[in-house]
Amino acid sequence: MSPRSLLKPDTLSFAHGFSLFLQDAHEFLSVLLSQIKEEGVSLRTRVGLHPYTCTIESNFEFELLSTRTCLSCGDKVSKTESYNCLSLDLVPGGSVQDSLALYFKACEVECQCHWCYGQLASVEQTLQSLPRVLVVHLKRFSLNSRGNLVKLHDRLHVSPQLCLQAHSRTSVRKPGMPKPDLTQGDCYETSFSPEDAVTFTAEKKSSVEGRSAGRIGQDSCAMNDYRITSVLSHIGSNMQHGHYICESSVGNTTWLSFDDERVQQVDQKSTLRRRSNSAYILFYEYR
Repeated sequence: MSPRSLLKPDTLSFAHGFSLFLQDAHEFLSVLLSQIKEEGVSLRTRVGLHPYTCTIESNFEFELLSTRTCLSCGDKVSKTESYNCLSLDLVPGGSVQDSLALYFKACEVECQCHWCYGQLASVEQTLQSLPRVLVVHLKRFSLNSRGNLVKLHDRLHVSPQLCLQAHSRTSVRKPGMPKPDLTQGDCYETSFSPEDAVTFTAEKKSSVEGRSAGRIGQDSCAMNDYRITSVLSHIGSNMQHGHYICESSVGNTTWLSFDDERVQQVDQKSTLRRRSNSAYILFYEYR
């Protein structure tokens, strides 16, 4: 069966605004996951499926805990949100693990503290739950000084394994574990007073210092949580011109390359090396 026959607009009713011409794969995937989730909720309501397990939530979604700390008084505000993809900046000459470390690196932001009215805070993110399938989007397209989208051809070592231990909470919820019913929504916030923050900061300091030794951004890790199962590459000079090729694992040792109707067996090691400057979306499966 031709891929074109599977991508007819009347067949993919969820793909509003998309055609058979070249589209951004990351944008399309985001719409796809969102629409499948919405269709599941609608089906549950119409048919009355109880209990109901959302395929997107159980396979792709994870929670990030974002903690904002006032640099003047130490007041902390924490917020949890759900995601189904990590969008990482390229680290030229580095690896996906390096890009992951850069993503989770604490940063300073300008915001007003509601306790002391300080204007600067640090923000740190940690994983509160892990997905069964981790989708990694590499930011290969960037705006230049003229405001035009250009493709970044920087080489990035596609890590065959990813370790998330250094970026996860000690009590991180792993795939398959039940979700605690802490709130009614997808997002909640907690706040610590400056007095509470003194104790919290002392505890956090020892935790961060213990983790920082492992937050090096190297592929070697005490616990390799994820192994790569698929690489989607953009072959072309810019966003307006190009072609997508997907290479995926079949079983533990065999890899196949999907180039439209052409399918052939490939070697994983050479594939990851060859896609270092074109890999766009990576799929990692929990071990």
